[in-house]
Amino acid sequence: MNFPTFVKGMKKHFKITDGVNRYVDNLLTLWRNKIIIDLGDFEDWLKSQIGDYILAEGLCMREAIEKHYGTSASKFIEKTVW
Repeated sequence: MNFPTFVKGMKKHFKITDGVNRYVDNLLTLWRNKIIIDLGDFEDWLKSQIGDYILAEGLCMREAIEKHYGTSASKFIEKTVW
């Protein structure tokens, strides 16, 4: 996935339009030659939007994304993990 596709996906699935580069792991992205998401920063954002899904709902990140944003959003994030 290239950066413009990542930006479009973040906007489409999560309504994130500003500072999208904050969610890119620059070192892994350079190493893998494709966009790799910084899961720590994304999880911080996700918890700020839906609360602590682990403690409150007993969900993993994928399940929380599917519940609150849909399956297509979850699959989008999966493509940026590794």
